[in-house]
Amino acid sequence: MRFTTEQWVRAPLSDVFEFFCAPGNLLNITPPEAHARIVSLDLVPIPGHAPELAGVGSTIRIDFRAAPFLNQRLGWTARIVELEWLRFFRDVQTAGPFRRFEHTHSFRAEDRRGSSGTVIRDEVNYELGLFGLLGSAAARPMLWRMFHYRHKVTRKLLEGRGQGAAPQANSD
Repeated sequence: MRFTTEQWVRAPLSDVFEFFCAPGNLLNITPPEAHARIVSLDLVPIPGHAPELAGVGSTIRIDFRAAPFLNQRLGWTARIVELEWLRFFRDVQTAGPFRRFEHTHSFRAEDRRGSSGTVIRDEVNYELGLFGLLGSAAARPMLWRMFHYRHKVTRKLLEGRGQGAAPQANSD
């Protein structure tokens, strides 16, 4: 299955790319009801760039609540497998609730209405694990809610104000 979403923010491409390559920002753009926390971080720096940015081979392990009403936490481990500076990076789930989860974050500079900014595109390709088709009814709305929140907060953090167009999402 595939889920894609795109957002434009009024911020320079380099600022946006670096924001997403900094693992600590993942917690800032995760819905608070998930109570996400970083359990471990094996950071492989990007040669020639700030040491706190995650390059190819970096692994992050987080845990979170799958549903606000459940106290049980799920673990998720992702590894960055590909990166092209200022264009994209791709991470894959190496352990977690999905059979397969591959997330490509891509970025491009684009002017809109006389303002310079950056398009952020997320493409998630995934296969459900244990819950199969039953889980697909929950997976798509969960992804939409997560990215809707992510877009709102990303815009606020990168633009310094919470204004702008709503995110656009497509899934098939």
